[in-house]
Amino acid sequence: MIITDRTSGILRVAAIITLIIVLAVTISIIPQMNGIIKSNSNTVYFFHGAECSHCHDIIPFINSTMEKYPNIKFEVREIWHNETNNNLAIVMNNKLNKINWGVPEVIIGDVIMIGSKDISENLEGTLNNMTVGVKNA
Repeated sequence: MIITDRTSGILRVAAIITLIIVLAVTISIIPQMNGIIKSNSNTVYFFHGAECSHCHDIIPFINSTMEKYPNIKFEVREIWHNETNNNLAIVMNNKLNKINWGVPEVIIGDVIMIGSKDISENLEGTLNNMTVGVKNA
């Protein structure tokens, strides 16, 4: 493929427009997400993908944990098909300086757990360190 000056110029313009759109979306969503992060450090954010097998494996554990800790707010958010939820996950991970992340993922304040093993081994311990009561079984 031969790239002409015209093609090169079009590619540059397209790249600049794409960058502007990404920056505009990021700038418009960051204040909203910062408010969510600051005001909900006791909220458990569970990010998952609809077709993710690891996510499906951990969902029963998340559901039972939600029942066991009724005083803790859980936000269950699918990110593969929901742009708003995906943007929230991106902003939260960026704010916590987490570059390599994926689903399933749990974020509580500044604590990040990624993967079903990490979540199943650490979520309840983290919740028990929070000052919220546990429902008696």
